[in-house]
Amino acid sequence: MIKKIALLSCIPLLVACSPHKDPEMLKIICPTGAPALAFFDEGNNPNFVTNSTPTLVAAELQKNEYDVVVFDAVNGLKSIKKNEGNYQLAKVITGGNFYLACINKEADSSGNYPLPAPEDKVVSFGEGLLPDLVYKKLAADKWSITNTPTYVNGVSDAQTVLMEGQYGGASVDYVFIAEPALTAAMSTATASTYGKVNIVKNIRAEWKELTGQDGLVQAGVFINKDTLKNNEIRVTELMNQLKGRIEIAINQPEQAAASLDVFGNADEQKTKFGFASPIVKKVQAGGKNGFGLVSFNETIDVNTFLTSLGQPTFEDSYFVNISI
Repeated sequence: MIKKIALLSCIPLLVACSPHKDPEMLKIICPTGAPALAFFDEGNNPNFVTNSTPTLVAAELQKNEYDVVVFDAVNGLKSIKKNEGNYQLAKVITGGNFYLACINKEADSSGNYPLPAPEDKVVSFGEGLLPDLVYKKLAADKWSITNTPTYVNGVSDAQTVLMEGQYGGASVDYVFIAEPALTAAMSTATASTYGKVNIVKNIRAEWKELTGQDGLVQAGVFINKDTLKNNEIRVTELMNQLKGRIEIAINQPEQAAASLDVFGNADEQKTKFGFASPIVKKVQAGGKNGFGLVSFNETIDVNTFLTSLGQPTFEDSYFVNISI
């Protein structure tokens, strides 16, 4: 049975409801990158830990040391199922920050850039993983393109390819990449491709057009079952704060960026969060939400998403339904 938790009403001012000085504050671990933006004012909170190595974050789902683990939702669920982990998925907080970018392509009269032609070279990352499966489904079912991508290991490698405009000694026409790496690459004046890169497709928007779903399944918030049982009030406070931060990061990114600046300088921000405030302003500007955060008004169902990709689903016992 899915357990439902009635959350407390969110306090408008995050500073007022942030329990930084509370020694019983929930212990949270989160990967650097897009999901860390949902914790933009937690930089000085000693109980909020980030790690730039995903496998080390994933390993915490097999232990019982953190109250909250933020990690790739699907791979996290697989880990919990395989290792009988003591966590449940409460909320998907990033739902699609992938983009297809082109290099040295001309826009049509409507300002749209072309999809890959058969002869074009496409570079992507994570062969066989969910982002790749999404790309392939869109390529087949919506775009009607047949290009087989060349794969690099991760987003940072895709960023390098986008900045250099080549891979393996050959010119590259398109790169499948994620934010904020995309904007960082496009903003680097010393890059070989500076001024020559343009966005062809917003993958989250394309996925919604194809499936009707609000987004993809990326990072999720996993709650320790013992914490939920013994400290339910803290969990409800956490989720209320998370709701407020996400709304601010989407609709008032300057405020989120200001919190990063209060925390530390650009290098300190990058170490803690994986990005610095100028990138937040650019990627989130005008409500475009390039980081792909999922508001609490949006619903992304993991099993519906997996079914669309022909992947195995998970039983209700792996989820906790948090009602706001």
